[in-house]
Amino acid sequence: MKTVQHDPNHIDPRLQAILGDLPADEAADLVEAWDLAGDASPVSAVARVSSWRRIEEATSAPAPQSARPSFRLLRLPSFRRYAVAASVVLVAVLGYLALPGHTLYVADSGESLSIELADGSSVLLASGSELRVRDSFGTDNRRVRLDGEGFFDITPAADNEGLSFEVQTFNASIEVLGTAFNVRAYAADLQAETRVAVEHGLVRVEGDSEAVELQAGQGTRVADDAPALPSPVDLTKATAWRDGGLAFDSVPMGVVFAELERRYDIRIEAPMSIARLEVSYWHQTPGTAAEVLSDLADVVDAEIRPTANGFQVYRNDR
Repeated sequence: MKTVQHDPNHIDPRLQAILGDLPADEAADLVEAWDLAGDASPVSAVARVSSWRRIEEATSAPAPQSARPSFRLLRLPSFRRYAVAASVVLVAVLGYLALPGHTLYVADSGESLSIELADGSSVLLASGSELRVRDSFGTDNRRVRLDGEGFFDITPAADNEGLSFEVQTFNASIEVLGTAFNVRAYAADLQAETRVAVEHGLVRVEGDSEAVELQAGQGTRVADDAPALPSPVDLTKATAWRDGGLAFDSVPMGVVFAELERRYDIRIEAPMSIARLEVSYWHQTPGTAAEVLSDLADVVDAEIRPTANGFQVYRNDR
């Protein structure tokens, strides 16, 4: 199959993975749409989950496994092309990923989702998270793609024809032979990064330029193109979400807001001056969204008030 050559520096990593599987003409159209879309605002995690669900419902009818993605950019006058570019690239990308050949698992807001994979491995998805698995998984590959957070318990490669297990995120790749580990990678978060914490076994975490190996009790983060050096990690906090807990260590308030939106299925409004403030929060039984927000607001000298679909966090500047 002929592939397209493109500049990786201006293309989202998730789109790069798609381009390599497309014919040159289709990939070129998709790159053009991406460029025309410019700096469009990212879609929230909750909205993405809802969109994926609608796509799955719309494409639930059986289709031949040989079906290939097919889309075309309309050749519109330039003044109209800019107006529709963002919509075209969204439909093209989501339409491709929803085609037969993949299974998409989505954990609804406020709920986790337990998944048993064909190779005997298991995954627990956090609320608002998505896991994409090829239908050929377990035969010629053991590769999945995660957008969100999940805890993986992997069966050894020896039990699966020597195939290593790989988790791909928006900016990293995690390869294992048989282990249990936690991955957090929300591409839309204010502080977008991939965090990995190993419970037992050995894990290799690779960015665009470097890789590190993690042993049990170690963790790393990939914020740019390379993972940080391995360091001790508190597994109780790293996997607190599995039992309903909340744990954040020196992260922007906006990251916590996004987690609360996913968990409680609400919307939180806050100015960037508050969203960028760093906070640490740890609670095994956090209670309601209002209680958590109240605690956080006290830390940054802010106030909260309910809205039609959530809460607003603000400061009274007098």
